[in-house]
Amino acid sequence: MLHHHQHEQQQLDVSQVSLQQSNSMSLQPPPAAGSSCSLISNIEQLPTELLTQILSELDQTSLGRCAQLSRFWLELTSQPQLWRKIRIDSRTADPELAQRICDWPGGRVREISAVRLAAKHRLPLLLAASASLTSLCLKEMQGDLVLKEAGRSCQNLRELRLECCNEMLSFDSVSGLLTGCPSLSLLQYTGSLSDLFAPSDEHRVAPLFHSLVSRLSSLKLHLLMTESLPPQWFAALPECPRLTSLYVSIADWRGLAHLPSKMPNLTDLSVLTSQPASQANLQLGRLPHLQRVKICDFSFQSWSLDAILSVLRGVRELRSFMLDGCVHLTGQQYRQVVRALSARLTDLRFGGCFRNRVAEVDLQEPLPPGLRRLQVDGFKWGTSGVQFASALASCS
Repeated sequence: MLHHHQHEQQQLDVSQVSLQQSNSMSLQPPPAAGSSCSLISNIEQLPTELLTQILSELDQTSLGRCAQLSRFWLELTSQPQLWRKIRIDSRTADPELAQRICDWPGGRVREISAVRLAAKHRLPLLLAASASLTSLCLKEMQGDLVLKEAGRSCQNLRELRLECCNEMLSFDSVSGLLTGCPSLSLLQYTGSLSDLFAPSDEHRVAPLFHSLVSRLSSLKLHLLMTESLPPQWFAALPECPRLTSLYVSIADWRGLAHLPSKMPNLTDLSVLTSQPASQANLQLGRLPHLQRVKICDFSFQSWSLDAILSVLRGVRELRSFMLDGCVHLTGQQYRQVVRALSARLTDLRFGGCFRNRVAEVDLQEPLPPGLRRLQVDGFKWGTSGVQFASALASCS
């Protein structure tokens, strides 16, 4: 009987997750029209595994509302796996939601995704009860309180994603991540880099942030189009031997010349840029493990042959190369680019390329033998691409 009572209490808490400023605590659904009842009945005939997968895409408020439909839905939404990933959005969450979640799953939470939460939503309270948390995603939030609590309570945190957050990185919050989250390996930030740091601490935080980067295996800094990382930022980094994946926003390509000495084990490089590669010696060929390069140029400036070759030169282990930008090459230059590709290449994509300057006959240039995916956009009108058949004949 005791076990049965505990089970009922857990279900009661789940169903109450969605109650917002309501005077009624009843679990009974409101009267529904016949058509609605029929639809719900038909849905209930679906396999439990499929329903569980569908429910796993809902936020916690929506799960709570489903729990109020009937005992069937109450039991279905009470499954522990549905409460390992918590999604909270200020548009649907009430101030007591964090407390109610804490009362039910406790340490089972593995992932938390929070959008536009304020102090009243008490997210630090939920983090304090989530010692097993491995992934934290914050969007459009303010201040360093959440990250400070993560540093105190989430020693198993491995992934941290921040999007359009203000003043998250203070001396205290970064210090907490360094000491309290030794397993942190992935950091992603999208937005304005100047907004990310607390203004009063920016100079003190920079060295700590660099130390944090040196521990990571994956770093993504997707900045606004008006911002970019200067070469000095790369020069100031310590050696980052664990880092294998890097996504950066740059305008000055000279900063990438530091990669071989700072990130010798890099395998994936993604660049968002406002201008084509310069003639600087990028030395990407000195990255012996580099396998994937992705470049997105939103400047609408034309990439020259030399600019493309400066990226490809010496990268012998390259498996995937993607260049999305304005690349205007002659047929002869196209042949030179193809000859410069790694023999190990399996994925080749050019966006907006070769406009009006490559003839059918140039497409016969043999492509890398292991190529599995090819996407080339921007041929002149009337080019059928049939000559690619000859070029692909050498691909095994």
